[in-house]
Order: sequence, then structure tokens, then C-alpha cells
Amino acid sequence: MIEDWIDDLTRVWEVDDGKGGHVRSYRLFERDEFPQNVPLDIPTALTFFDNVDNLEYSEGGPKIAFYKGTAEFNLTPDLDRSRIPYVLRFVGRIIRAAAANMTLGGRVNYMILDPSGPIEMSTLKYGNAGAEHLGLVAKWIVKETLNGLEVSQ
Repeated sequence: MIEDWIDDLTRVWEVDDGKGGHVRSYRLFERDEFPQNVPLDIPTALTFFDNVDNLEYSEGGPKIAFYKGTAEFNLTPDLDRSRIPYVLRFVGRIIRAAAANMTLGGRVNYMILDPSGPIEMSTLKYGNAGAEHLGLVAKWIVKETLNGLEVSQ
């Protein structure tokens, strides 16, 4: 189930920030640290669950769930367009990180960036006090076999 692997997915987004550090990615279950506001002086990533799509289960058969979600990369403190090259450098980092962690350490069948619209550059604003800033939005899909799910009438 999602609580078994979502924090592993958040770790995937801790890519190199190009300045000697890494993107700060917030956990959801391991540590309940999802922020009300994000700091804009460091790059951060927020992982959101959007929906479960194509849930398949039957008595005695495989039980499979397809989860869809979004990772929001908050990368700049403002909308200064001179920062666009910095933001664009993250596209390859995100793709490489996703490709290197396709099973989230064996916890899921696969995790991929959504082929229908994997990464978009965006103007983001998060939290009540957050200022608009530049970032990327990455859509992801996880396929999981639901072991231990008992289906009864």
C-alpha cells in the first residue's frame, strides 16, 4: 500500500541541486513533516498523491493498483527569468533519478514518470505566505501488487 513506499519515492527527488547540495524532499509517513510553507532559499520537492487508477482485484487473483501523483519542485525564490537555465538543469536530473529507481528498492512493480506529460515548467505558489516562484511539476505513476490484501464477501 502507498504508506509502504511513498517515502521511498520522496527520496528519489533528492537530486543534486547544482550548488553542492541536494533538493530537500519532505516525507509523508516516515516523518510527518509535510510543510505548510516551503522555504524559497533552497530547492525543495513536495510529493502529492493524486488518485488510484485501474485498481484490479479478485478472489484468488492478483491485486494490482496504479497510483498517480505529482512531485512539485520549488526551485527559485522568485519569477526572475534569468533563473530559467538553473531550473531546466533539473529536468535531466529528475529523469535520471526516476530511471535509476524504477522499483523503489523492490517495493513496487514499477515507478515511472507519466508518459502523457511527465515534466512541466511552472509558476508555483505553495502555502499562504508563499511567493510565486519558478519550478517543475513531474507526474508519476506507480504500479503495485497489493500483497496481503484480503478480498472477502
